[in-house]
Amino acid sequence: MFILNFINEPKYAPYIFEQLNTVFGDEIHTRNRCDIFSFTNNPEVISGLKEWANDSVVSHNFFNITIEDFLIFVKRKSKKQIGSENVKIKSRIIFSQEEISIYREAGIDIFGLYFVNSTNKFNFYYGAEITWQELASDFDVKRNGYEKFKQNIVSIIKNPKQKTITYTLKHHPGAGGTTMSRRLAYDLCKLNNELEDFSCLPLFLNSFNEKTYEYLLQLSEKKMDNDFLVIIVEGGKVADENINKLSIRLNSRQRNIVILRVFRTTRQNIQGGLNVTTLSSYLTEDDAKLFVEKYSNVNNRQLFTEEEVKNGLEVVDFPLKLNDDITSDRLNDYVGAFMNDMPENLKYFVGYIAFTTYYADRSLNQNLVKSLYHEVTTDYEWVDTIRKLIIQESDEEDKLSGCWRPRYQSFALPILNKVWGMDWRLRVSQIAVNFLKECEKIGTIGLWDKDMLYGVFVLRRGSDFKDSVDEERSKFAKLIQDIMSNDQRPEEIYNALVDTYPDDAVFLGHYGRYLYEQAFSKKVLYNDELYMLAENLISQAIELSPNADDNYHMMGMLNLRKIQSIENCIAKIKNDSSYDFYDFEDLIQKWMLQAKKNFEESIERNQASPYGFTAQCQLYCECLKLSKLLKDADDYSFCDNDPIYIDMIEFLGNSLNQLGNICQTYDEGQTYMVQSMRTYNRIRAFHRQVIGNPQAAVDHYRKLYESSTSSNKSFYGKQFVTSVLYARTEGLKTNRNRNNMVWAMGHLSTSDRIEVSRVLQYQRSQNDMDSYESIFWYKMSGNEEFSLDEAVNLLIEWLHQYEINRKNGGGKLKAAYYLAVCYSAMAINSNSYNEDYIRNAKKYFKLAGELAESFEKSALSAFSYMGEEYDAHCILQPSQIDEARVFEVVISKIERRKGWVKLPCGLEAFFPASDFNSLADEGKTYLRGKIGFRYSGLGLYQFSKVTENSVEQLAEISDYCDKEIDNQNNIPVGSDNLSLNYVTSSTSTPQPKIVGKIDLTQFETRTSKKTKVINDLGNYKDGEIVHGIINGDLKYVKGPKGFCTIDNKNGFAISPKDCDYEAIKNVVFKVKIGKNKNDPSLPWYYAINIQPDE
Repeated sequence: MFILNFINEPKYAPYIFEQLNTVFGDEIHTRNRCDIFSFTNNPEVISGLKEWANDSVVSHNFFNITIEDFLIFVKRKSKKQIGSENVKIKSRIIFSQEEISIYREAGIDIFGLYFVNSTNKFNFYYGAEITWQELASDFDVKRNGYEKFKQNIVSIIKNPKQKTITYTLKHHPGAGGTTMSRRLAYDLCKLNNELEDFSCLPLFLNSFNEKTYEYLLQLSEKKMDNDFLVIIVEGGKVADENINKLSIRLNSRQRNIVILRVFRTTRQNIQGGLNVTTLSSYLTEDDAKLFVEKYSNVNNRQLFTEEEVKNGLEVVDFPLKLNDDITSDRLNDYVGAFMNDMPENLKYFVGYIAFTTYYADRSLNQNLVKSLYHEVTTDYEWVDTIRKLIIQESDEEDKLSGCWRPRYQSFALPILNKVWGMDWRLRVSQIAVNFLKECEKIGTIGLWDKDMLYGVFVLRRGSDFKDSVDEERSKFAKLIQDIMSNDQRPEEIYNALVDTYPDDAVFLGHYGRYLYEQAFSKKVLYNDELYMLAENLISQAIELSPNADDNYHMMGMLNLRKIQSIENCIAKIKNDSSYDFYDFEDLIQKWMLQAKKNFEESIERNQASPYGFTAQCQLYCECLKLSKLLKDADDYSFCDNDPIYIDMIEFLGNSLNQLGNICQTYDEGQTYMVQSMRTYNRIRAFHRQVIGNPQAAVDHYRKLYESSTSSNKSFYGKQFVTSVLYARTEGLKTNRNRNNMVWAMGHLSTSDRIEVSRVLQYQRSQNDMDSYESIFWYKMSGNEEFSLDEAVNLLIEWLHQYEINRKNGGGKLKAAYYLAVCYSAMAINSNSYNEDYIRNAKKYFKLAGELAESFEKSALSAFSYMGEEYDAHCILQPSQIDEARVFEVVISKIERRKGWVKLPCGLEAFFPASDFNSLADEGKTYLRGKIGFRYSGLGLYQFSKVTENSVEQLAEISDYCDKEIDNQNNIPVGSDNLSLNYVTSSTSTPQPKIVGKIDLTQFETRTSKKTKVINDLGNYKDGEIVHGIINGDLKYVKGPKGFCTIDNKNGFAISPKDCDYEAIKNVVFKVKIGKNKNDPSLPWYYAINIQPDE
């Protein structure tokens, strides 16, 4: 709440504000919900208010003007005369200085809200990052691709297909990627003021820590009311893994977010794609002309000839030509001219700045190389010289920050060439070690500086180290890759890292990762010293940071690499005279179980990530392939009778299903899922190989199942069902938008279904947890009746299996979710209010929402819809939305921009209500749409406003809405964890006058699939005088026997212009009977001669 205070008397103001705690409950709520703006020129008032504000910690802003000054200002600024028409006024987001500081501690910088005039002598044309003022003055050049880029972002914000979306701006060094991202932020701020239906907040994410997620969530919920945040992440400031985690978590909380990654690449040809814009440093002729025009106007001279433009120019050529009269092809000479006579210390200072920019795209804090920087502060002769090469960044308050970078990114390489020679890459390992020695001199370093070191030595720019198990991809930081490409050894660097920072789990873990990847690539045997050293380092990392999922993932990968090392040396192993297959089988089993445990630990700490399941699938694949090689087997039939391999195949099947569930759950816009989806498809193909020829496998496993009396019978049954599904869907394409199990089972023949049903029921009798889901989808895929009662019993039994075994997992989430959906469907299909159905629907939606939150799965999308049927087949998959039942429902509640509609059964469904408001629409506006079920409850989808409602619909909805439900049952399902507070008062509240009741027995029973209740008002007589109540929008009246539409011509004996019916409500009217336009066989009741009943 924004409170504008114009009190100018000292004795009154503090007293009034002290009452805020009473209004809001306590000081915490007052602080969280209030911003106070006081307008006064009275020093005593200001003093008293400041004293109170300091005690209460409420955000309080003071303006030294009177109310008269304020009103003059408003009159001068007002552009619209506010009369009888409604004028929509968009509020400006206001941040206190304290809030800005808090957000910055979390790495969040709000763009454009509190920018002061820059006093920095280095402007944009000299190489500084473009400022708000320079953007406002159009210092930059809008290249031809910019408008399309901006329109892509605006379209996402105005018409989002999902909540959290990642967009990438790929650019060459020096191409202007940072400038374009800031131009976008500035233009989005302008659009906020220009467009009535557009709202977003651009911000920059400069680092990532434990506060970042919570503060972004707070920004989205409290400041933006879930309007879009546009989070811009430049260069290597935040690791890709953290961006992915942030995207998953924000998406799971239904936050409207665009994450714009500004990603630098040195690839000559930049690849585009979905939600990707590319920006080359090489200018097209049209773009070059735009630059010529802009830069020539700066100092009124022509910088380049037409011939030079046609021959091709780069972006950096223009500021270089403007300031230094050189072009990019002479950079080495230009840099050399300034560095030839520079003292050694200053050379290294400038060199290390170029080093961190080149390898991490990060600026360098001068304190990390303090002994070298000392020369700059003591020898003023060189200050102007080094500023030709490097530039000091300004902080948020336009003060010099102490962090330096090259004037242009393209300066980094020439500086490195000059400081350490043209062949400096051959000595880069020693350069890096010397840099660490300089950093070591200052002792403990801050998080920002540590992130910079991670960027230089550990992180792979543009990817997550876990997103690939066996792909030929860059596995290490660019620095490490450069050393290895020269056939040199990075161990010297890793040793320096762990010696300098012995308590840093990241450096220890990634040193271990490097060692086991080296051992694997060199094809050394599993007992090599490299594997033992790696295990020791990763164990230390786990001990230092036991909650980091990365460390457990790396330990699991180490065990997987040891298993793969056997395959690398298999020829040598088999030729050894002491070779014994069973020894190696024991090793494979041992490492597989260890890796399985490691990956499970990783998954437990980051359940939303697909990487743990991806690695598990790869683990079981490798174990089966290696065992086949060691056995010299032609196929995988050796698994059928060996408990070790039976377990292995079961592990593979379970992990594959879990990975498939994750890939299917998340939106296509989540780019980090692409690699996992490819892995899933590859492992699924391998699983088919393990089963063998599908039709032959059907016969094979049928025989094994029917003849087995051992504990393996359940396994053979599972393999039989899988082989049948593979056989019937071979060669067919699947679809990520539909449930693959339902799709596959839909292809079974009648005889297949009989066999499959018998096997599944046996597995159910053995308490096989996977069998319950299979039975559920088997029944959902068939044409046989599957009653909702039967579905509920099956799902409760399934959920019970998880509870008695004290397990969590995707299956438990599904069981709870579909229980909630089934109870909701039973309530909707019921002809009367059923408290038991509603209570259970809310109970299981609550459980499903909590489980979904733990998995960080999105609660946004509807995972099923309500169809026309009256058994469990009324539960439709997302691909069947066109078949969903259409409902007409009344808006029951609007809070800010969140709305709920009430169904006739008493359940409520959530809908986005940005175009509605509580005064005009609650209880009055009807929507027509489809009911979908999310993890957190019901939602209304594909809805539109209904302009007219039939008497039958009004009667049906209003009658059920009139029923009184206790406060607990009245909490809306699907309220997105919104806290609803019901306030009671000791004083009595005026109650509506009860004028009569409708006998429900006169309503027709349901005979069709559609939800329709006929309001039979047969007891009214034509011309009957009735006492009743008029509704607020004067469209109908309600008497003791039902509703009557108000006649358009003769409705009122006393005109609404002369009588406030909304305040009076009680009326008397005459009933007239006509034909029902929807059903001519039924009467239509309407009211005439309405007047106050007084």
